[in-house]
Amino acid sequence: MRKIIKDFITKLDNGFALLVNLTNPKNVEPIIFIIGPPRSGTTLVYQLLCHSLGLPCLTNYDVKRPYMTVFRAAFSSLFSKPSQSNRAYSSIYGKTEGNYGPNEAGQFWYRWFKAEFSGEKNDNWRNANSKASLINGVTAVAKLKGGRVVFKNVYHSMRLDELNSTFPDSLYVVVNRPTIDIAQSILNARDNCPNGRKRWWSVPVGSVDTLEKLSWSDQIIKQVEVVYERITKFQRKNLESRFFNVDYDGLCESPLKVIKELEAFLIKNGIQVNWSEPKISEIEPSSGVTVEHSDYKLLVRSLEEYPKQN
Repeated sequence: MRKIIKDFITKLDNGFALLVNLTNPKNVEPIIFIIGPPRSGTTLVYQLLCHSLGLPCLTNYDVKRPYMTVFRAAFSSLFSKPSQSNRAYSSIYGKTEGNYGPNEAGQFWYRWFKAEFSGEKNDNWRNANSKASLINGVTAVAKLKGGRVVFKNVYHSMRLDELNSTFPDSLYVVVNRPTIDIAQSILNARDNCPNGRKRWWSVPVGSVDTLEKLSWSDQIIKQVEVVYERITKFQRKNLESRFFNVDYDGLCESPLKVIKELEAFLIKNGIQVNWSEPKISEIEPSSGVTVEHSDYKLLVRSLEEYPKQN
């Protein structure tokens, strides 16, 4: 019964999105996607784009009832502005604070995409109607948010072909961070989960059943490396002018400089921004050895041996 109700509400929400698109003539600027492996700093970039450049996004309020995302986005757009979002640059595994903190909106995207990456081109769609429905839903959200919107969802790093074919003028902000630093952060995240470090966590880069046959250190390194390989391959196939690469360590050292560069990139690509200087001069990065030394050595070994696994 719960699934029947969920599917019914989702259909109503999709129908509402269609109504928004039919009645709202507003032009939509290129959609912005923030991509990178989990624990690479994508949430920090998401917060900075929303808070410092005034870019609308799906918020914690919008997705509190995930099957009513477009309805709730319409309601929140009447009463909130980007400046009302929580300006704390903290998060817990991608989750931000406050009603208007930016949200990954995972369930919103599962309307159109499978939860597990298949590895086959054009096989990440849930069904034959997903592409048209995705255009309808995302365009409606963008119109409700004022004609422009930024999304961050680390799973999108494995959906790039589908996103690009659906939104051919979209822009991509790629967050780059050393693999060993990301790997340690993922290990800490796994250790804080009930299932422990041996179970898969976050973005799947293939069949989870197959991935879990690897050692935990090989799993983590493979996850990071495959995501970056996918992004690099995608960048080479498309116009470099549509990509902005953020160096995580450089962002932490000089956030204002990087945000100004991002602002110039977006303006050049037709995105309207509302500059608001961030009240931070630097961000303390998480680098060096942040796990047990024995675990660090295993991660380093897996990274050194990674090419042999392919």
